[in-house]
Amino acid sequence: IAIFMITGINVYSAENFEQTDNYFKIPDWTLEMIFEISEDEEDYKKLAAPEEISIYARQVDGNILLESGRWGYSAVLQEGYEKMYENAIAQKCNYVIIPKTSIKEDDPLTNYGFEVLHENEKYVLYKIDFEEKNEVKK
Repeated sequence: IAIFMITGINVYSAENFEQTDNYFKIPDWTLEMIFEISEDEEDYKKLAAPEEISIYARQVDGNILLESGRWGYSAVLQEGYEKMYENAIAQKCNYVIIPKTSIKEDDPLTNYGFEVLHENEKYVLYKIDFEEKNEVKK
């Protein structure tokens, strides 16, 4: 009530919240992606993803390692898929999630050895098999 009195704006409006029906109380589209990684047979799971997904990943599955910090996911994504591939290999990320709005038709990440594991209305989940590519050893 004090916030409303000072700003004149009700911050507790429907546009600031998303209704969820799952136990974790996180957006369903995010949970879809995380479950796909969790259900995969890989023992080693390291994810590079936008912040709106990565902040929930370990809440759902503590076995998923997250790439963060110096890699600069957003900056690398803007530089192109070749840079994304190089950084995924260097950081040993075998899962990458990219917003559909950032996908370039002329140069898909699949050209660099990634396969599409899952996609929904907002994101595409890619996976690379390092052993198959002999690029990185665990």
